[in-house]
Amino acid sequence: MARYHNPRRIKSHRSYTRKEIAELFDVSLLTVHKWRHEGLEPDNDGKPEIFSPATLSAFIENRNRPHVPLQPGKFFCVCCKKSVRAEGNTADFVPLNEKVGDLQGDCETCGRRLFRRTRTAEIAEKAGELIVVMKTAKHL
Repeated sequence: MARYHNPRRIKSHRSYTRKEIAELFDVSLLTVHKWRHEGLEPDNDGKPEIFSPATLSAFIENRNRPHVPLQPGKFFCVCCKKSVRAEGNTADFVPLNEKVGDLQGDCETCGRRLFRRTRTAEIAEKAGELIVVMKTAKHL
């Protein structure tokens, strides 16, 4: 799970190197290197790379932004790393207890199993246009 990094720790009148960013947020240099490839741009072309506080703060705030909730009938595929529909537009609902269960389907892109935890009362709302087959749980 991704960590939350507080952008308020960034001083507005100071420039940062990779090492200083790593120390500021208590992460490794490899993490800062990965951030560089994810869009954190330095202010200079030379070595060491210098990052302005405005650029660094904008990048960290963008990384910390809340995730967009899934639309009805969609799952999040861990393999594809995006919101996808279930293959065949069908899903199974497997109850875990009286109130909660899993909507399960297969990714139409990679074929992996998809899961979406759902309250029993909200199945129709979360499933959207999916054809839902109710399964019985073995342990209930």
